[in-house]
Amino acid sequence: MSEKINWTLNVQVTAGPKIQVTQTETVDAYDKIDVSIVDGVADEEVQVQPGSAEQVLFLLIYSDQYGDSLTYKINDPAAPPIKLDTLQR
Repeated sequence: MSEKINWTLNVQVTAGPKIQVTQTETVDAYDKIDVSIVDGVADEEVQVQPGSAEQVLFLLIYSDQYGDSLTYKINDPAAPPIKLDTLQR
């Protein structure tokens, strides 16, 4: 049985355009992952998708804390870390 993910994006530039996009993604499955990061722990590995990255249609990363010292990487250990300084979409 397929699942549906409904999402909406609203963007408004001050004194500029306003754009609203609404879309539905039909997927075979979805995962919701809760991760607790212990203060002082250097690295925490989280398996998001056991298959290929091409199978990921939608990824949202949010936190109750953001900052320059909190970072993440995706698949490539040689890639520079990405700061988790705001909601990631």
